[in-house]
Amino acid sequence: MAVSGEHVPSSRKVRFYKTATGAELFRSELDKLGFEAKAELVAAIRRRSRGQHLPREDEQVRGRIRSIRATYDGCEYRALYAFVGAHDEVLLALHAINKKFQRLPKAVIDRAASRLADWERHGAQLRPERN
Repeated sequence: MAVSGEHVPSSRKVRFYKTATGAELFRSELDKLGFEAKAELVAAIRRRSRGQHLPREDEQVRGRIRSIRATYDGCEYRALYAFVGAHDEVLLALHAINKKFQRLPKAVIDRAASRLADWERHGAQLRPERN
């Protein structure tokens, strides 16, 4: 989250979570939702990255984890994400689900948090050390 006076990008890059070995888990989850639902959720992610989202589409989940909503054909879909980077310039999509319950299951939130920690861990390994 940005602190008052901090630079907040008006448009963020969007990245889908990948493991350190390159497994594209988020993309696989999107594909399982079906073409139309996937298109709705990706459109909502893009709106959020540009700051054009509707308040109902976006909510705080836990810590840095947030959720984007999309509805298609009477079903609700969610993408859990976090802002990452030195200036929160990247929207990192962590987990996609067809939401069937009123509340997000704890296991889903835990999975997103675990993926965020993994991303930050293998990202730190790729950055050069500063002396």
